[in-house]
Amino acid sequence: MKKILKLFTILLFIVVFLTSPLSAKQSQVYTGDALVVNGGGIFLGIVVATDGTNSVTIDIYDNIESGGGRLIIPWVVTTSASNRSQALGFSKEDDVTFKSGIYVDVTTSGTVSYQVIYLPKGQ
Repeated sequence: MKKILKLFTILLFIVVFLTSPLSAKQSQVYTGDALVVNGGGIFLGIVVATDGTNSVTIDIYDNIESGGGRLIIPWVVTTSASNRSQALGFSKEDDVTFKSGIYVDVTTSGTVSYQVIYLPKGQ
């Protein structure tokens, strides 16, 4: 009986561990350069909406301010009237980590909005 109880406990732990959702966070919507996250974690992705006319250059840094830090992802978002939104995503296993924070630098001659998805350190 003790072996069955022990096995049941182990199986229950495995099921709970494997089915627990990640505590991913979604930032507010930003429209320009911004400190999006202060502190470490795993970068999971970004969703960008353009004006449908002007391309956007997005540089995502591991930093808490503009002008430095490690470049995590450089991305040129192309656009058209029929393709105004794009997303770039990674899984936790891709291990796109940041230590200081996420600072997003946006360059465009039009308008843009974006949201960052991340997993805070320790989750």
